[in-house]
Amino acid sequence: IPKRDRQEYNDRIAAQEHFEALYNQLLAYDQQLDQAARDKAEHPGDLFFATNYSGLVKICIDARNQYNADANKVTQAKWRGTNLPYQIDSIDPTTDCREATQ
Repeated sequence: IPKRDRQEYNDRIAAQEHFEALYNQLLAYDQQLDQAARDKAEHPGDLFFATNYSGLVKICIDARNQYNADANKVTQAKWRGTNLPYQIDSIDPTTDCREATQ
């Protein structure tokens, strides 16, 4: 296999792994917000739980924005897996970076 083809193959694998990891991390952050919101509600006025919740919201939003930014990069977007969304929707309850309402 020519060196250039090997490099493109390695780049493709790295980009696919990157999108898979980032998307699944975003889903995990969004799910963790449910527990963080319960903790904050159970400990009103406790700075630790409020800070934890706020920090989790911020890293969730950062992950969503990173995914969307990378999805627009020509060098990476073409290798995103077909099972992954083109862009992350901030309204979708699984990726909105808000606790689930019950």
